[in-house]
Amino acid sequence: GSVLGVMIGAPIALAWVARPRAHWSPRRWPITLTGATCITLVHLGVAALAEADARRTQTEFRHGVQLAVALARSELQGTLQAVRAMKLLFAESADVSAAEFRAATSGWLSTVDELQSIGWAECPAGPLSAEVRLMVPATPWLARGNPAWFRQPAVQAALAGAVGSGHPTLSAQVLIGQEGTAPQPVPGVVVFQSVPQMWRPGEGCGQGARGVVFATLPLQRLSGVLAASVTPPLALCLLDR
Repeated sequence: GSVLGVMIGAPIALAWVARPRAHWSPRRWPITLTGATCITLVHLGVAALAEADARRTQTEFRHGVQLAVALARSELQGTLQAVRAMKLLFAESADVSAAEFRAATSGWLSTVDELQSIGWAECPAGPLSAEVRLMVPATPWLARGNPAWFRQPAVQAALAGAVGSGHPTLSAQVLIGQEGTAPQPVPGVVVFQSVPQMWRPGEGCGQGARGVVFATLPLQRLSGVLAASVTPPLALCLLDR
């Protein structure tokens, strides 16, 4: 900027104020017009470079976001597959024992890093009547009723959404704790998948859900999966609301 100012601005200034005036006067307008043309071209060039740089940054950002979303979806496929597998288990059997459920879930819990637990809740009279019957890892509160985190509004809203839509539904962030085994609840989310009374491939469940399969995902593990999907110049930012 300083060099251009000297190279372009100095001749223009000299053409108008330098002495002797008789020597500079004939060159005043040619020098001024030439300098103004140069300033205009430089300005247009800088603007074009700035616009090209902005477009490149936007393109890189868009591609980065698309890649991060694709990688995150790929990483979370394990959770969705586990929930769908448990849906098939309960859809094909009217009475799944604790041993059968433990055997069916053990492989998923050992291979899908973000999974904390998988459970089954029956809905005899709609979402509000949901009662947890099975859960792996097993916890002492199963004999006393639903866990405290299961009764939180965000969890109940996601459960009702899963029953109403027939699709996997993710809850908002809640505090998940396994009463009797963990000293402190941890932030996490819950994935619900409803199982209809009479399930057929391709059919929704409507309000006639027999129950819901659910999986809990601690936010620390989930954020680790998402953070691994984000590459520079992007960064992961979690907002605690």
